[in-house]
Amino acid sequence: MDGTYPLSPRTPVPARPGSVCRQVRDLRHLATAQAVLGAETDFAALLRGGGPRASRASRWCAESSTTPWYGSTPSTFEPLVVGCHTRGMDTPARRTAGLDLDFPQSLAVYDTYEEAQRAVDHLSDKDFPVENLMIVGTDLKRVERVTGRLSWGRVALAGAVTGLWFGVFVGLIFALWVEEGGVLGILLSTALFGALFGVVWALIGYGATRGRRDFSSVTAVVATRYEVLVEHKHREAARAILAATPGLLPDPFAQS
Repeated sequence: MDGTYPLSPRTPVPARPGSVCRQVRDLRHLATAQAVLGAETDFAALLRGGGPRASRASRWCAESSTTPWYGSTPSTFEPLVVGCHTRGMDTPARRTAGLDLDFPQSLAVYDTYEEAQRAVDHLSDKDFPVENLMIVGTDLKRVERVTGRLSWGRVALAGAVTGLWFGVFVGLIFALWVEEGGVLGILLSTALFGALFGVVWALIGYGATRGRRDFSSVTAVVATRYEVLVEHKHREAARAILAATPGLLPDPFAQS
């Protein structure tokens, strides 16, 4: 023994800069030395003896051997990040490929998409690098437009029309492999079966609602405002171009 590691189990191993796993290995060396001298403890046996816990510790060390502990100097603080725990996790600022800017800043906010599109188109006409722009819809809301009242007759008619068109489409596909004289018969038969299937399917679906939804509607998710974002290094140039044309740069203090 060279005296590097104390033999008393009560004496802590001094923390060292570098890897946590290096300290774990130091503890295992200490446990081995204690076993040789006959002073083995339960903790030392766990570190030295292997088993499921030791296997997990070894695997953890192998996966996080490059993960630093706290900074090597007292004035440097680096948070502990365990590699095996963060593997496969998303970062807080996860980005969508092709739809992100490095450091975006707000250029202008518009009430409609057409106004935002007009501003970007004007910047493009002035040879501004529009690849540094992004239109973002904010304050999203779900809008459901009621189009009419539903009844058994309306549901059956809508199902028949939908099934009819589907049957004609299937008949045209089958008609590619039959002789010329049998095309009309295939189209009529598939259209008839399609309409019948559409009626039955629509009535089953409407009956399953049990009268809780006797109306038809169209649903969409729309944005209340549209914000144009620009890369920070091009913000002043973009604002200067928009400000030169009246109506393209809205007043941020205007009442909506």
